[in-house]
Amino acid sequence: MKSFEDKFSDNVKEVFENYSEELDQKAFKDMQNLLRKKSRKKVAFLYSYRTWAAAAAILLMLGGSLYFSLKIEDIGSSDSELRTQDSELRTQDSELRTQDLGLRTQNSGLRTQDSGLRTQDSGLSIIEEQKTEYTNVEIIVDNDFPEDVKEIILPTVKQISDTYTLDISENPYNYENVKKEKISALNITAGSMIPFAEMQITNGYGFAAGVMNDWNITPFLSVSTGGLFVYNKFSYDSSSRNLFRAEYDNLTMDGGQYSVNTVKDFEIFAIDIPVNAKVDLFNYAGTKLYITTGVSSLIYLHQTYSEQGTVSGNYLETDPLTNAEYLMNFSDEISINEEVAAFEHFDLAGLLNFSVGYQKKRNKHSIIIEPFVKLPISNLTSKNIKMGMGGILLKISL
Repeated sequence: MKSFEDKFSDNVKEVFENYSEELDQKAFKDMQNLLRKKSRKKVAFLYSYRTWAAAAAILLMLGGSLYFSLKIEDIGSSDSELRTQDSELRTQDSELRTQDLGLRTQNSGLRTQDSGLRTQDSGLSIIEEQKTEYTNVEIIVDNDFPEDVKEIILPTVKQISDTYTLDISENPYNYENVKKEKISALNITAGSMIPFAEMQITNGYGFAAGVMNDWNITPFLSVSTGGLFVYNKFSYDSSSRNLFRAEYDNLTMDGGQYSVNTVKDFEIFAIDIPVNAKVDLFNYAGTKLYITTGVSSLIYLHQTYSEQGTVSGNYLETDPLTNAEYLMNFSDEISINEEVAAFEHFDLAGLLNFSVGYQKKRNKHSIIIEPFVKLPISNLTSKNIKMGMGGILLKISL
């Protein structure tokens, strides 16, 4: 069974389908004519719009073609100008590189000249340092040698040094300079030292002063000798029995023993005569490092000796009545003072020398600092003691 809504819908549809009404024929024709007029005008308008649109499109295409052709020409012209500018820039860059190469070449030339000037300056400095190291100038000149050349050469040789033999008598363009090497060097010497004796550092001091001379054997080997005044004053504790051997050895010969406990004082003034071999380890531009070794002999000008202490021990004693033997103790105070006159004692090659030297040239002279040590080879002084010394010497080489 249909619902109310369905029935209502069917009725409305039926009413609309069955409805009809007659039209006025005249009004209908008038409407058709009116519609035809409007339709013609629209077609004409559309036809006219398309024509003008096509014409406008053609004009735009022609204008665009003309614009882009002109633009392409402008671009081509601009590209040509840019290429020309790029070529000019490359030319300028090449010129700048050429100038830079020229400047570098000039800079290299200036550096070469500077190096040459430094070499000349170094050579002049060496010549200046060596001016006073040689003597005995000899100049042999043939009378036929050109005067203008002699006026140039001879003063120059004299200015450089007075140490050259100039022989140009045979061939004016083949002359020889012969340098006369310095064969010796005088050294003013002074220094301080600390003595040691009987394998111990003593309580005391010492100093030395004198003259040494170096005799050149080869460019790196020389012999050094001379004379030094040496003064030493020192004391040390000793248990040595060598000074009392005879007396107390006889006392304890049959039995017993003794010991010594003393303080020994020495004052020595002597002439040290060293003979050393000197070997150069480094020698360049006025700086030298060397080592020396050799021996020293001592000539004593004055000796003072004193000893204070005790000698204690025991010895074997025999009772004359019972012939019984027993040990007797003893203790003696020792006080010894002795003085030895000049030239009464001489030690030949009694010290072994070792030293290291540093030498620096200053103008015409050289300053030398030389640490040293002297070790005993044999007993020294009139008391036959094992003594040595070590210190630092300061030298001025003339």
